[in-house]
Amino acid sequence: MKRLCALYGVTRAGYYAWQQRSESARRTQDRVWLEEIRALFQQSRGTYGSPRIHRALQAQGYRLSRRRVERLMREGGLRARTARLYRANPGLHRFFAQHPNHLWGSRATGVNQIWVGDITYLSVAGQWRYLAVVMD
Repeated sequence: MKRLCALYGVTRAGYYAWQQRSESARRTQDRVWLEEIRALFQQSRGTYGSPRIHRALQAQGYRLSRRRVERLMREGGLRARTARLYRANPGLHRFFAQHPNHLWGSRATGVNQIWVGDITYLSVAGQWRYLAVVMD
């Protein structure tokens, strides 16, 4: 114990006093609020972040800061799911218009006349994998 206390720069008496001390009022209140935050988070099916949780707690009459809600959510491992947004790619049609597909007017009568290919990427076990396909 002597070495550990020296390593952390505390006295042994201070360590033992800290060990015997009861939980602070702030820590007790944090535990109570974290349970309330968890309940609200579950009700929102994991979509509410700290601003909405903060507003919901204020509506219930609790008085705590948004930053405290942020800290408690972070410590509790609560992270809101975000909505996927559609983002239009405005230059895509113009790009493909510059490169016309000459194969639309032709028909294949045998093997090795028309080749097509494509590449895409897939999320597999949390990592991106690329898939390339070539067809005759």
